[in-house]
Amino acid sequence: MASDVKVWSLAVRLASYGIVGLVSSTSYSLTLFFLMEKTSLHNATKASLLAFCLATPISFFGQKVLTFRDRPFSNRQPLRFALLAMSSLILGVGGMYLVTDVLHWFYGFGILIVWFLIPAANFALNTFWVFRRGAASA
Repeated sequence: MASDVKVWSLAVRLASYGIVGLVSSTSYSLTLFFLMEKTSLHNATKASLLAFCLATPISFFGQKVLTFRDRPFSNRQPLRFALLAMSSLILGVGGMYLVTDVLHWFYGFGILIVWFLIPAANFALNTFWVFRRGAASA
């Protein structure tokens, strides 16, 4: 019985994590589209960075309110989340570089890193570091 509750709790947390990720990714994509198509900023790299800066707080708020609502707030959570987000950005770009420029593989393998490996690692790090249980407010 207790293990069923833990499995169900994990499934709900994963679903919430995915929903927040979808909302965050959509806000990123729409912002990027708007900046590229409706403004004079026709630089995809700059637009991507601006969109990333907008999507990150949306993601933090969603993860805190939905996915990790049972965890007490700590003043360290926003900084940890931002560090994790920046690491993910660097890993995504670095992973794409590794796949395409070093290994000379199809860029689709780089997309797989961004879609699967990074979110899986981020879920674990959000669970056990950013929003960890018992984190006292600092």
